Amino acid sequence: MIENADNPAQDAPYRATSRWVWVLLVGSLAVNFLIIGAIGGHLWAHRHDDGSRNFGRSGERQSFFRKLPVERKNIIRQTLREHREKTRPLWQKVKETRQQARQILETEPFDEEKFLISLDQLQTAETEARAASRPMMVEIIKQLEPNERKHFLRIYSRRILSSRTDKRYRKRQEE
Repeated sequence: MIENADNPAQDAPYRATSRWVWVLLVGSLAVNFLIIGAIGGHLWAHRHDDGSRNFGRSGERQSFFRKLPVERKNIIRQTLREHREKTRPLWQKVKETRQQARQILETEPFDEEKFLISLDQLQTAETEARAASRPMMVEIIKQLEPNERKHFLRIYSRRILSSRTDKRYRKRQEE
């Protein structure tokens, strides 16, 4: 024991892991807590969200139509089938026109004239497809009850109204 008293370095406890391993462990824990906190904050912030502000997502449309009575669902499905055959070629044309515009945009050197022409063609194709889809939407909405139409409007409000008008519309609805 007297020999150890002369050498204080031998009395120091032996460290099995180096300091940088502890720093990595604490850093890893901090990152994990940050991720868990972000997920928890998101869930907390959206706990009362009914999805009405997320327009056009197929999950919301499906959940809306799932709540309808079976006979109305069948009528709407039949309407969709009838109009799908009429509108499918028009939406296919929109898709092809978008691809053409994308190709023109990617080619070098950039040709402004061709790109403007392709954008005009795209706008025309989209207008034709939307115009052909309008009667289908009227037929579908005609099949809905008044309370279902209100719910439908809530889901698609951003699609129908601009964001500024939408805020004013919601404020008027709350009053």
